[in-house]
Parts: sequence; structure tokens; C-alpha cells
Amino acid sequence: MNRELRTRLAAAYRDDRLAYTDAKTGFIFDVMDEARRWAVSSGWRVLDSS
Repeated sequence: MNRELRTRLAAAYRDDRLAYTDAKTGFIFDVMDEARRWAVSSGWRVLDSS
């Protein structure tokens, strides 16, 4: 999905980097929300590396 989205957006916003970035924002937030849901449901947490 990400490759297809990037390809489509790159073609649509070839000369407008800011519009390309803005168009990807929804996808990025969706991925982050999915990762948060997975982390909560699996009990995953970041370990302290110090």
C-alpha cells in the first residue's frame, strides 16, 4: 500500500513537495494508530536502554 500511495502521490504532486507531504499525512497517522492499537493489545512496551 505505501509504495502504491507514494507512486500515485509523486505523480500527482510532482512539482509540489509540500502538497505531497500533506497528502501522505493521513496514511502516516493511520499507520501510527494501528501500531498503537497493536502495542496496547499485545502488551508491548519500550524497554529502557539505560
